[in-house]
Amino acid sequence: MASAVKTVLIPRRLLLGVSLGIVSLGIVAAGVLLRPGLVEYRIWQARRALARHDARTALSRLDLAESLNPKSGATQFWMARAHRRLGQMDRAHERLARASRLGYPAEALDLEAMLALAQAGRMPLSDPRLLARMMNPGDDAPELYEAAVQGSLRSFRLDDARSLLDAWEGDQADSPQPHMYRGLVLSHQGAWPEAADSFGRALALAPWRNDVRLHLARALRESRDYRRALGLYRQYLVGEADDPDALFGLGMCLDSLGKSQEARETYVRVLTLKPDHDEARLAIGKLDSTHGRAAEAIAWLEPAVARSPHEQDLRLAYAWALQIVGRPAREHFEFAARAQAASATVKHLVRRVVDNPRDVELRYAIGAMLLQYGRPQEGVVWLESVLQIQPDHQRARDALAAHEAGRAVPKRDALAPPRTAH
Repeated sequence: MASAVKTVLIPRRLLLGVSLGIVSLGIVAAGVLLRPGLVEYRIWQARRALARHDARTALSRLDLAESLNPKSGATQFWMARAHRRLGQMDRAHERLARASRLGYPAEALDLEAMLALAQAGRMPLSDPRLLARMMNPGDDAPELYEAAVQGSLRSFRLDDARSLLDAWEGDQADSPQPHMYRGLVLSHQGAWPEAADSFGRALALAPWRNDVRLHLARALRESRDYRRALGLYRQYLVGEADDPDALFGLGMCLDSLGKSQEARETYVRVLTLKPDHDEARLAIGKLDSTHGRAAEAIAWLEPAVARSPHEQDLRLAYAWALQIVGRPAREHFEFAARAQAASATVKHLVRRVVDNPRDVELRYAIGAMLLQYGRPQEGVVWLESVLQIQPDHQRARDALAAHEAGRAVPKRDALAPPRTAH
């Protein structure tokens, strides 16, 4: 009887094993057959995210596509576009090179490379290649407009930016993008209430756009409309709770509305997320000095001053805290006074550049001063814009080389008045 049972069980086990093997093979085969479709689906998801101006979500979908097929040229191409949208140019160029090696169409790759140059401010609107594409943009009009406007902003060619925005709004009246970028142009000019109006129009067209909401909050804060800005920062932070810059903006609004303790707690939270957020350290330092905690203020400010010794607001706040506790502060007060004078000169020169956009001496003077007093990254952009207009401008080349080598720009250059007519 026992042997009879065994003869029944053995075939069943064999049958189960064979069945499982067949099912496994079927699953593997189905995966192989379905994989191309899954890759296309992930790329489609990424393109939808890019259309919503959500490049980070696009990259997450493209990562999944790449894991399914590392040799997809289309995946590499759309990764390049997403990285470019985020301003990650080195990664964008790397992905374009991979797409090229994988045989992706050269025309699309050439366009994306052109967009990267335009976005970086290295291909002005007057460039024949860009002009030719702008005259016949086809489905690429939004990408061309956006990259060209970004490049014009980066190199402070505001006339070009405004012309592009007028055309863009005419072509795509229902798009939030030209309104958002007009807001950025106005922000560059310090016209904050007008910038808030433009950002508001963009947000009305795309209420889900958290990036536009953040721009509007900043413009309202700079316009001293702190209560409206506070509400927008809070809305933004519902979905982006760990964004240190948005938290800092929230803290600034609380501070301006007299809620200093809540503001200070917010700044401290910013620093838990981003310890080198020097603006938050400055804000805490000012609050602590004001409320009789100068020694604590010094402790908050010292790392920021060491990291950014050319920031005039940091140096001035540090000087006041040192003076309160009886420590030497003259060096910092003197630097802050020089930097304040340079800042006033820069603002004056920037207003002149609006009317004289191709004046390289104005641009050089602004760049040299910014390298010397406070905002080196902006200084580099201004000096690079000199070389776009006049590639053989030796002083701009020397200043950039000195900056890259960690040397200071000579003060006679940084403070020299531009040789140009008013």
